[in-house]
Parts: sequence; structure tokens; C-alpha cells
Amino acid sequence: MEKFFYGLLPLCAGVVVLAFCSRFWARTFTRRRNAWLAGCILAGFAMVLDITLFLKYRGRQDDGIRLTWRSESGTFGWKSGEVRLPAGFTYKADPGIDTFTGHFTSQDGKLVIKYDIGELAGEHVGLEGSETLKDGSRVRLGRARSDAKGHATFFTKVSFPDNGCANFYIESANENDLAVIDFVAGTFRPTDSTPSWVRPLLPEALRSDCRYHFRLPGGS
Repeated sequence: MEKFFYGLLPLCAGVVVLAFCSRFWARTFTRRRNAWLAGCILAGFAMVLDITLFLKYRGRQDDGIRLTWRSESGTFGWKSGEVRLPAGFTYKADPGIDTFTGHFTSQDGKLVIKYDIGELAGEHVGLEGSETLKDGSRVRLGRARSDAKGHATFFTKVSFPDNGCANFYIESANENDLAVIDFVAGTFRPTDSTPSWVRPLLPEALRSDCRYHFRLPGGS
């Protein structure tokens, strides 16, 4: 289905539009050469659009992700975004199967922020939270509480679905520890080339880098 939607469908649509427009142009243009020229321009545009959709949504977008960590400033970046960590945090990459994973640890070892980046990381929904825009990109904060086995555990995450489908999260028994995710969310900066005013106008299929959306257990 995805191969059809992102690969064949735009191409078929381009052929149909080209055939329809050719009949119209044949009556509009006095010279057949001008009609053929306009048709070739439209065909080239449809081809570029089809290739763009196919490469972006057929598992190729993660190939361009390069993770960078600058310890002196606490800045962590990936293909299309970057955040900062509080002073004293250290970074370690973890082995991932389909996504890029890793964690950051505070100097005293009490706080561990984990990340999951890539289109197959998906976006975890079903948490109470908020959504804001930063330079046209969505920043989604969510929180949840679990009382399993009589012990309260707090979970919070920040997601950047429009910038590499990046998720940063922390789980702790101390609710005050969740503020570190607020810090990460506040330092986010998009680094891709998409103009900030264009992204909010795009349909969801072109706007979000997340292929899947997961509903967390207990989410509303």
C-alpha cells in the first residue's frame, strides 16, 4: 500500500493530469510545439514530485541522520533539529535496531534522559500534555503517572514529529525530575532547510516524519 501511495499513485495521477491538460493545451496553443513544451514541463514537475515522495517516505529519510554531541555546550543534534542538555550531562549511544537510540546521564547519575529518533520510532500519543510551534515545527509535551505495585512512577516525553521523528523521555519516581524534559523542549531548534512558514501549511503526510503513531497503555 505504501509503495502504491508514495510511488505509483503520484505517477499515475501525473499521467492522468498530463493527458487531460494536453487536450486543453491543443485547443489553447496555436502552435503544437508550445503545447508539447508545456506538457514536458508538467511531466518533469510530476516526476520530481513523485521521486521526492518516494525517497522521503520509503525508508530513506533516516539515511541522512547524523547524530552529533558537543559536550562543551551540551548540544545534541540530528538531521533536522538540535536540543541542549543541562550542564553536567554526559552522552552515550545505545544499539538500535530500526532507530537511533541513546541516553544522557546527569553528573550525579540520578537522571537518565533517553531518546529514540527515526521514522520507525513513531510518535507516542495518548498522554496528557501540550503542543506548541517552534519556527513552524511542532513541539509536543506529554506526561503520565503509573501507580503499579503501590509505587508512583512519573513519565514525561517531548516529541518533535516534524524534525526526524525525535522523542526524548524520562521516567522517575520523583515528579520534580520531569522538569529536565521541559528544559530540553525549550532549547529545541529546527535545523532543516524548510521555511518556518511553509511547514504548518503542509498536509500531515508531508509534514510529519513519523511513519507510525503509538498509543501508550492507559492513554486517553
